[in-house]
Amino acid sequence: MKRPNEARPPGRPGRRQEGGGVVSNIKRFTRQGEDARESGQALVEYTLILMLIAFVAFGTLEVLGTSVIGALGDAAAGFGGA
Repeated sequence: MKRPNEARPPGRPGRRQEGGGVVSNIKRFTRQGEDARESGQALVEYTLILMLIAFVAFGTLEVLGTSVIGALGDAAAGFGGA
């Protein structure tokens, strides 16, 4: 004999399954869409931040590049090279 609180197998007629129903499925679907939009937005934000960092790094190298080359040339000349 079955106990009253024993779980029934899924799909068995006579008892509604948890989470079933059109309204709850629509709510679940809209929540998943919101999560996807938020994760997509975060991806775009991270991409923009990385692009900003790359532009700043390239700009810094452009400005400081010639002075670094000059300093390395002076150091090499001090060791008797170049």
